[in-house]
Amino acid sequence: MSNKKTIITGISSISILFPIILLCGCINPGGFFAASVSTNTVHKSSDLLVIKNIKVVPQRVYAGTKFTLYFTVKHVGDPRTSDAVIYSLRAYDFGICKPITQTDMGIQEIQPGEEKEYSISLQAPSNSEMADLEAHCPIRIRLTYENVKARTQVEAYVMSEERMKTLQRNGKFQNYVPTQKVGIGPVKIYFEFLQNQPFIAGENVVFFVYAKNEGDGDVENGKILVNVKIAGGYSICSAELSFIGDETNKVKCTWVPSINADEKMLYLIAEATYDYSFEKTEDVTVYPLPQ
Repeated sequence: MSNKKTIITGISSISILFPIILLCGCINPGGFFAASVSTNTVHKSSDLLVIKNIKVVPQRVYAGTKFTLYFTVKHVGDPRTSDAVIYSLRAYDFGICKPITQTDMGIQEIQPGEEKEYSISLQAPSNSEMADLEAHCPIRIRLTYENVKARTQVEAYVMSEERMKTLQRNGKFQNYVPTQKVGIGPVKIYFEFLQNQPFIAGENVVFFVYAKNEGDGDVENGKILVNVKIAGGYSICSAELSFIGDETNKVKCTWVPSINADEKMLYLIAEATYDYSFEKTEDVTVYPLPQ
């Protein structure tokens, strides 16, 4: 009997605490957990700039000879929806091979859909430097791009309380599953709702915002500043998200929607600007010259 009393007391405490949590603004949820509501999520590519078509000429490299590494940088974005990207590019860590041409390509700009060709010539070590044994030159190419925008848009279907009650009385009310469109690039921002849609105008809407690194590189400084706003309108909340591994903490936001109609589709937009870097490595095998 005492166990039952303990359980009931615990539930009562949670029920008292819950409304207080909902009244909070944009905060880190800490230990607060709640079941999320499903959304239809549409992703664009997790790539933005890629290094491709890596080729070594000649294909078989011998001691004491020269060889060239060719590669291409491509902006995979759609010219109709993506922006130009500013990036820097350099090659380093050549092992016992020595570059004989420029390895730092500096800061450049690339348009959506554009490809740029690059090459680096190197000198293979001599037989004596290799001790007449097979050697390896791991050539690393590092690409860093700056001020790229992560952007996600999600539907927010809002209805007046009177309209909702009318539909419920007539047996015509249905929950709405929103679609969130997650933009191009390795950093993806996601919404996580706690309530089904439609939302009721004038009442608190609670949701979380967080981000994932879905690329092969790293977010510079490991942090991004996310701002959530109504499309064409005001800001709801903003917060700094810190990456722990490939995912950030979740930040809770509270929004009170208002409409001047019985029902209306609004859109929430989350945006963040970030810098990103990644590497490609080409391991070139150098063979000793026959004696």
